[in-house]
Amino acid sequence: MNAFATFSGLILMCMVRELVAVCPTDRENIGSCIGTQCPPGNYCSAKKDGDCCSGVAPPCVDILSDCAKNVALCNVNSYRVFMTNNCPKTCDRCGVECADANNLCPQWAAQGFCESSFYTTVQKQAYCLATCGYC
Repeated sequence: MNAFATFSGLILMCMVRELVAVCPTDRENIGSCIGTQCPPGNYCSAKKDGDCCSGVAPPCVDILSDCAKNVALCNVNSYRVFMTNNCPKTCDRCGVECADANNLCPQWAAQGFCESSFYTTVQKQAYCLATCGYC
């Protein structure tokens, strides 16, 4: 593989990375969310395909006063990180809602899914966050 192809690949990876939600600059990125779930003591930076960020999710408020005026920038690659960090409410990037990912969770819970040691906590949270009482 030549140097140009390697460099082009790195640039492409960086561009793709900007398309997903990232942690605020004051939080550590500990890896990708599984669905919308992260290990205890961390939170997912987006409702889908985000990063697990250290600590407790910040309150969902815009930091800048002109976020609503600049809402079109929320999905522009070169502004995505800036807008996520400064206008999370306007850009709808405030983290996870408390909801189940599967509509069968009530039935699964009745059959012991939430208490089962066969499934990991991460799996229970990924599928039945609300029904299993994780939020």
